Formats: sequence, C-alpha cells, structure tokens
Amino acid sequence: MSRLILLSICAGSLWISLTTTAATAELLTAGAIESPPVREPVDSAEPAAPPAQQSPAEAPPSGPPPTGDAPSATSSGEAPPAEPSTPPAPAPVQVVPMDQSTPRGALKVMTQALEDGNAELARRVLLIESDEQERWAEAMLSLASAGAEVKRVSVARFGEEGAKAIVGDTAMAIAMAMGAIDRSTEELDGERAIVRSADSQEAPVELVRRDGLWRLPMKAIIGDADPEVLRETAQRMVRQVTAMRSFTADVSADKFASPGDAAQALQLRMVQAVFAPEGQSPATQPSSPAGPG
Repeated sequence: MSRLILLSICAGSLWISLTTTAATAELLTAGAIESPPVREPVDSAEPAAPPAQQSPAEAPPSGPPPTGDAPSATSSGEAPPAEPSTPPAPAPVQVVPMDQSTPRGALKVMTQALEDGNAELARRVLLIESDEQERWAEAMLSLASAGAEVKRVSVARFGEEGAKAIVGDTAMAIAMAMGAIDRSTEELDGERAIVRSADSQEAPVELVRRDGLWRLPMKAIIGDADPEVLRETAQRMVRQVTAMRSFTADVSADKFASPGDAAQALQLRMVQAVFAPEGQSPATQPSSPAGPG
C-alpha cells in the first residue's frame, strides 16, 4: 500500500506516535521543504605577490604587448582564480489547495477528515464499490473517529503537551502528511489520475473523477487482499474502537493520575484488542488508579 494512503489513514489514528512519524520523516527529508541558506561568496584565492625585482637585462621590452592567442596570466605566472559559484536553490514546493478539484487536493481532504474524525467528509472522498469495501470503510472510519475522540479528551484532561504522551505529536504528523502530498506529482489521463510520491520506491495511487470531483477508490487502500483477511482486519479495528471508547470514558472520569499512566493503559488495551480471540472484548480496567485530588 502506498505511504500516501498510509499517511492519510494514520493521521486520524493513534498510530501516529508509533509508525507515522517515522514514515513521514523519510518523506520530509526526501524533498526540500525550505531552500538552504545562500552563503555569501568567499574569495579564497591568495592575493597575488608583488612583481619580483628585475635586472635591466631581464626587463621586458618596451612597446605594446604581443598579440596572439596566448592565455592571460597574473604577474606571478599563475592563471587567475575561478569565480566562486553558489548552487541554485531548489524550486519552492507548491502548496496544493485542500479540495476535490485536484487528485492531490482530494488526498488532503481525506487526510484532514481522518485527522478530525469526520467520517461524513471522508465518505465524500472515498469511492466504495462493494459490500466488502463498505464494511472495511465503516470500520476504518470508526477507528479514525474514535482516535480523534481520544485526542480530544486527552487534551481536555492533560493539556496539549500532556496529550502528546498518549497520541503523539499529531500536529507535526498532519503537517508532514500534507507536505508529503504537496511534494508528490500527479498525472492526469481523462477521468483517472496517478499520484506518485516523491519517494520513487512507493507505489503510485490511482484516483478517479466522478461528477467533477476526485475520489479515492477503496481498492486503492485495501488492494486485492483476500476477503477473509479483510474481514479479520475489520473485526480487529472494531475491537480497537471499543478499547478506545472505554479509554475515553475513563479519561473523562479522571481515572488516570498522569499522561504516562493513561498512555500505558491505552497501549495495553489496544494490544489486547488486536490479539483478543474473536468475540472477546478487550479489558476496560484502568492500569493505574488516579492520585489524590
């Protein structure tokens, strides 16, 4: 799966602090976000030595200098120093508007929708063409919404900095995701488009245009995965949503003494949700009681 799609999915979930930051850091360093500072040229050539004293026998003949194609030289007999040059600064990255009028703009809309937990807006971008895709999309969007709620209650309880221990630096992650989309390229072919990451090793993303708006097919996310694998993955996401919702309830009830306690509890519940037997809900007890006051 393309990292552009992974960035969009992860931007609205709790995996930002675990996987997305590392992935987007690679894309960040792969392209030039800011032009490097231009240094003033420094002439490193040493000043020419004064002409040596010459005897009358060695003095050059008077009169006009000789003509011809002989190269010019300094009085010391050396060629003049080359002028120092400054490498050209890379072209600035064009910021793509966040709307569905362009393929990359549609990816930005999707990224922001998942970050905000806005399932309705995300559905306007997704192109769902089967019942299996619908089930997977519903689970994915529920996960994004639950992740956004975890962030909201964590910030309300522990503040912006404290919440980073729980959900990671989401502001940095979303900025990196948007920057990765800005640095990508798009190739239009009628009602279809290919978006290619600045990382040449990443698979391209295909989008389609419907009624004048660019859409992201669910197939671009799930690929040709086996239906059974998709079913298991969707069930795992549903269990993760349950774990997140129980966690947000506990945070709102002030059951964790510190951001570290809350982060540890959430990590435990998410692991339990991933590996729990089918049909079994993850544990919901807080791992650390709240301190006094």
